[in-house]
Amino acid sequence: MAQELYLAEVFNVIYLGPDEIKPEKQIGTIVISDDYSSPHEESISSEGCLKIEVDLFCGDYKSSKCYKWFPGNKGLHNCPLEKRILSKDGTGEILVLYALFNNAMEAHLEIELLTNDESAINVHGVVAASTSAILQPGFSSTVFMKKPSSGMNVGHKEQIPLCRSVIAVPYESTLFLDFHLLDDDENDIVEGFVEFLAKPGSESKQRFKGAKGEIVATVTWMGAA
Repeated sequence: MAQELYLAEVFNVIYLGPDEIKPEKQIGTIVISDDYSSPHEESISSEGCLKIEVDLFCGDYKSSKCYKWFPGNKGLHNCPLEKRILSKDGTGEILVLYALFNNAMEAHLEIELLTNDESAINVHGVVAASTSAILQPGFSSTVFMKKPSSGMNVGHKEQIPLCRSVIAVPYESTLFLDFHLLDDDENDIVEGFVEFLAKPGSESKQRFKGAKGEIVATVTWMGAA
């Protein structure tokens, strides 16, 4: 029997600062990691302590800080969780939306674009990943997000560059990938979703055709179950 894999999935890290410091004006980094040297380098272990490192320029987070917390007992697995961190002066707050999965798997993602006329398209929009284990609003992981001003040229049969390519998913749950991709004229390229069942040692492909192209999403499952 393979050993269960315990992973944390961080869906959103939200900066809630004072009114004069808008989130889009904040400069710096917020990094969440585990307290282990794990072979699963792109995943976060949930077997021990989770830590958040904050180094923001504005507000009462001007110097680098590291917070640690133990997520709690195993009864908290596979449910939506929140962690709130207040700044020292009480005017700023960081909200972490996350979940702890036992018997987890890693979904390694690749998303290929097939354009209707086989030419490159300037792509912007959002691709989000979520799991059937947690359907609460806000608990989805952004794997691609570009504003119209920062869209990326993607050619026919090319991979869409992802900001995250590994997602933690409970074994035998369903992984949903939601697409809302547009071109530089704000025309829909693809809008819709595909779904995958989490099973170890497998690779799955799903295709979804939109107005100006087609998405080929590939998920390779890794982990013990």
